[in-house]
Amino acid sequence: MNFKKILVGKFLTGLALTGMMLGTIGQSATLAAGNNAGAVIVPSIIGMIRAGTSVVVRTVTKVTPKEYQVGDKVRLVVVADVKVDGEVVINAGAGALGEVIVANNRGMAGIPAKIGIKVYSATAVDGSEILLTGNKVVEGKSNTANTVVCAVLCTPFALLFSGGSAVIPANDIIEATVISNARVRI
Repeated sequence: MNFKKILVGKFLTGLALTGMMLGTIGQSATLAAGNNAGAVIVPSIIGMIRAGTSVVVRTVTKVTPKEYQVGDKVRLVVVADVKVDGEVVINAGAGALGEVIVANNRGMAGIPAKIGIKVYSATAVDGSEILLTGNKVVEGKSNTANTVVCAVLCTPFALLFSGGSAVIPANDIIEATVISNARVRI
């Protein structure tokens, strides 16, 4: 075994033990060495995203009950950097995931359409998924009053009135929050 490699290994072991004794939880050192490159110590920090931290996401495409059904996944994007102690833990533009929780087409007798999305997660800078909660539900305009009036005046035509459509447009903002504390390697 090469003498340099043994020395570097012992140095890193001593550094790790010293770090543990000093209580530097949340910081670590990673050994990145090429074939003949020697050893390089690359510091990394672990940030803690606290439960309740706000994460603003937006829809990528238009979401309607005609195109989506309950259970369909919806692609979302993080709107602004999320920082912990000045360090970015979730980048603006990072992917996020949601799911359709309500998808009712407009119905007869003035019943409006309804569409809803629940936000599930966003991708942190280290690639881990941060669990989120938040939702958006949109309901079309109700035409029930018109249906009732028509039912009184012209009974056969009352069922022809439909409710308004429901659309969550592309780039629509959804406020979400982190569900539980999560560690992210920065």
